[in-house]
Amino acid sequence: SNIGVQLRKLYEPMHYPGNKVEPIFSRWFGPPTQRARLADAGELCAFGFEANPSHTPWLHRLETAYRARGWRVTLYTETAAAESNGTTTFFYTGDPWTDLSASSRLIPTLAYKGIRHPQFALKEVRTRTIDLAAFVRTHVCARALPASGLMPPAVVAKLDVEGAEERVLPHLLRERALCAPDCALSELYFELHAAPQQSNFTAAELRRYQLTMQPFKPTRKGGSPLACKNTSTILTLLDDETYRFDNGRSGLKENRAAERAARGSLHRPPLP
Repeated sequence: SNIGVQLRKLYEPMHYPGNKVEPIFSRWFGPPTQRARLADAGELCAFGFEANPSHTPWLHRLETAYRARGWRVTLYTETAAAESNGTTTFFYTGDPWTDLSASSRLIPTLAYKGIRHPQFALKEVRTRTIDLAAFVRTHVCARALPASGLMPPAVVAKLDVEGAEERVLPHLLRERALCAPDCALSELYFELHAAPQQSNFTAAELRRYQLTMQPFKPTRKGGSPLACKNTSTILTLLDDETYRFDNGRSGLKENRAAERAARGSLHRPPLP
């Protein structure tokens, strides 16, 4: 979840014009006005996992504000989506920019930050892991469907686990929590993390990663990935970094000049 920006795009899209994930949300849950009706009726729900403890206070505020509106949101803080229940070592710095790469894998950008900025020296903590496939089978596949029929039932998921997708995606597939007839996600959008300078993979690890991820990648012509062939699930490669710091700056090229001029007046949108 990081700091919950994707959730805010789902529930409060008016604050994030031009964001890249809006077409996916609109496709399955309707345009913003429709989603607002679903949320207020308790028929739009969301959950997220975030391992970084530096995000915990803000995520608690976000969850509290949404629940006060009657919106069904649950955020599992200091918890990493994984292929089993247990614990793992998590590396982070506390610096928002650097911690876009915070993960259970020690990568160069995290280690280097503290060299030049001691206040953001590398930290490590033991954090909980949750079996994502078991969670999906229990809380998503077996969920009670809304009775109003405002929108056809749909499930959309984002997976951005800083390289762990190599383990998590095959696990979801094996455990029938992805592309399974009795538990079909409508769409899963995810990011790949195979760049050597970002992932710290060895050559052998990089090759293994590429081979493992190949069945999950859409074809060049936009066809279904091999892993989900003959199912209704859509797998989409999408790295939506718009508004990533939730500080009023979109990061969109067409907005750079205007946002640079308005730098002093931009701020995080208030919670509802």
